[in-house]
Amino acid sequence: MDASNSPNDFTAPHPRSVGFGLEAIGLAALRAPTAATVLLALAMLAAAIGIPQLRFDDNLQNVFNSGAPEDAAYRDLARNFSVGEAEILIVASAPDFSRPESLEALRRIHFEIQLTEGVAAVTSVFSLREAPQGGVPPQVLQPDLAPAELAKALARIDRHPFNLGKLVSSDRRFALVSVRMTRAVSTLDGQQGLARELRATAESAAQGSDVKLTVTGVPLLRIEIVRRLIKDSIGLNLLGAAIVIAVGLLLFQSLRLTAIAVAPSILAAGAALGGMGLAGVNINAMTIVIPVLILVLVFSDSMHLTYVWAQYRRGGASAKEAARAALREVGPACVLSTAITVLAFGTVAVSNTYIIIEFGLAGGAANVLGLFVLLVAHPVVCLLLGGKVPPPLPERGLHASFVRISAASERAVFAAPRLIVVSGIAVVLLT
Repeated sequence: MDASNSPNDFTAPHPRSVGFGLEAIGLAALRAPTAATVLLALAMLAAAIGIPQLRFDDNLQNVFNSGAPEDAAYRDLARNFSVGEAEILIVASAPDFSRPESLEALRRIHFEIQLTEGVAAVTSVFSLREAPQGGVPPQVLQPDLAPAELAKALARIDRHPFNLGKLVSSDRRFALVSVRMTRAVSTLDGQQGLARELRATAESAAQGSDVKLTVTGVPLLRIEIVRRLIKDSIGLNLLGAAIVIAVGLLLFQSLRLTAIAVAPSILAAGAALGGMGLAGVNINAMTIVIPVLILVLVFSDSMHLTYVWAQYRRGGASAKEAARAALREVGPACVLSTAITVLAFGTVAVSNTYIIIEFGLAGGAANVLGLFVLLVAHPVVCLLLGGKVPPPLPERGLHASFVRISAASERAVFAAPRLIVVSGIAVVLLT
């Protein structure tokens, strides 16, 4: 590009713009920077309101929600019968549960847990009953039975239709205590608190015995899913921000230029995250990557805008003229790349799986939002931070190597464009 070309005539989108003329959004922001700054401030305020409204999806069924007949049958079963999603499971292990001491510890665990607030019912081997004989159904198992009677009772338990190796294993090493929560314990915080209380109660009841305990179940899996999603969300966004800042410093070798390139991408990622909260999009294993994707994609466009802006600035253009020229020259390409990305997300959204559809729709919408933030924010940041002319780029070192590689790639593309297109199509078809 000839940096000496005057950008003074770049006041409107090119009539044949490949970006559908949408770079005019940036040109409008350049003509009214105060209004653009206010608009950005309002967008960030909306994002700040939306971020606390983000919800982390702990519903394991959504992973398999595809609308298939099997999925519909499972959901119908879940509506009509218990499928264990409101149960906390306590797995007890001991050398031998046929010993009266171990059985007594298990009985104490059962008794103490059923007195805990928030517990609707407790099921263990002590819940098993035999067929009634003229009165109340007799309990199968009692810890104080004589050894011979205890052995017979355990044998009957092995054949009991409600046990079959579930409540106590056939090798007598493991036993299960199932705890059903009341409807009042519906929030994740409430379930986590109840799980801690159950663990403490069970450990206290088993104290002094050889029984070891493990607390598990679907509610605890949900708690762990949310905990990991929160941790990964923070980690991914921090890592993404660190990477784009490092790439900016490596490419521009200037704090000012890096700030100009990075600021729009961080604003776009924040807007995407807040928009997801306002739109009610759940954070799950798929949508968790959307903010960092926006961060990287918008930075890629912002980096090109900043590079061209710096070239015009070094060529003698003012900050405003350079920003106008960069928008006219690179803006259409940014719009076109966003359109292609949105189209890619749209193809993902035709899936039958719920979380993939949500990912496709949310990702496409976030890309559109990111483009608008970029087109408004980049000119404003250029005016705010572009008062000084950027230093000349080094003629040696890593940056110079990047320039040489880019120039060689450009020459290769223009030398054989048809061959490159045909080769690309062939690779896609063959793979």
